[in-house]
Amino acid sequence: STLSSSSAASDVYKRQILGETEYNVSAQKHRMTSKAMKEIVVREAKLRNMDPTVAVKVFGGEALNSSSYQSDIPREGKGSLNNREASFGPTQLYTGGGLGNTYEKMTGRYLTDDNNPVGITKQIQFALDMAIKGGWHQWSAAKKLNLNKRAGLSNAKQVNNWRDE
Repeated sequence: STLSSSSAASDVYKRQILGETEYNVSAQKHRMTSKAMKEIVVREAKLRNMDPTVAVKVFGGEALNSSSYQSDIPREGKGSLNNREASFGPTQLYTGGGLGNTYEKMTGRYLTDDNNPVGITKQIQFALDMAIKGGWHQWSAAKKLNLNKRAGLSNAKQVNNWRDE
């Protein structure tokens, strides 16, 4: 995605991704409304036969209800970008050794450059499939909510519609 020149001039940061390429990123707001992202979570959870209320609760505790694309949690060193945790999107995929790295590797997409409707949709689809595969405990919000790691997932099936076929 393209950064506006004023944003680029004042707020651009560089990051090495997968040890290969430098990408620029700014402290961006989500390029979709919380309402639009929530509608995607509900639709995609239903498609997977998951309880959509659980998915909305978990991702609501992440960044579904936030305007910030990158985490607001202060952090320095490994797993940080611009002195904030390197977690991105409504599901806060973490690129410091977490699901964000898996997402980038499996999709060939970079979370620092994925703040658009297609990217955000793929992030939600991916996160829901990863919840089915590994449970909700992969998200700090689920731990804070004291959710069972398999809550709402008993009959759920991965769809993998985030993959480019």
